[in-house]
Amino acid sequence: MYTSLSVESRIESRLRELRTTVSFLAALDGISNTRLNQALRGHRPLDATDGIRLNALTLKLVELADAFRPLPLSFSNPEEVRGLLKITATPDQIREIISKLFQ
Repeated sequence: MYTSLSVESRIESRLRELRTTVSFLAALDGISNTRLNQALRGHRPLDATDGIRLNALTLKLVELADAFRPLPLSFSNPEEVRGLLKITATPDQIREIISKLFQ
């Protein structure tokens, strides 16, 4: 089992926060579902490259979800989420646009 500071623990925590699955993240990133499951279950740690990339990706997903609040984002369809990841606006700009919708 990994410590709470490990990249695997951070990724797993963010997946829970986003209410999404390992399968979703694997499909979004392109890493093998089996490989990611092995890492998150503590059987085989991620190599540095995969860890850095997945850590950054899950952080970006959390930032997107936060920026779009109170609108809920669904993290179940990787293709739709890839479209969201292409947004060039900053989280603050997204928040401003979303807040205008509710004024």
